[in-house]
Amino acid sequence: MTEKGYPSADAYEKELLSLLETVRYQAKQDTTLQIAERMLDYGVDVQLTAAVTGLTRDEILSGKRGKIPLQVKVK
Repeated sequence: MTEKGYPSADAYEKELLSLLETVRYQAKQDTTLQIAERMLDYGVDVQLTAAVTGLTRDEILSGKRGKIPLQVKVK
């Protein structure tokens, strides 16, 4: 705390770094899940997908359910 009672710059820096690390981790998880979903879309087995991505079978299947496709191809 500064003499006026405000948090110090170090406190803000630590909070910002913590938030950035959280965002980085979540983005990495989201990307990994997107790769797993794409592998499943191409017919790759769930066990192989789990081995390649490092996700568990349950993480892959829970991420796959309830997803609305971003693009719908119309013939």
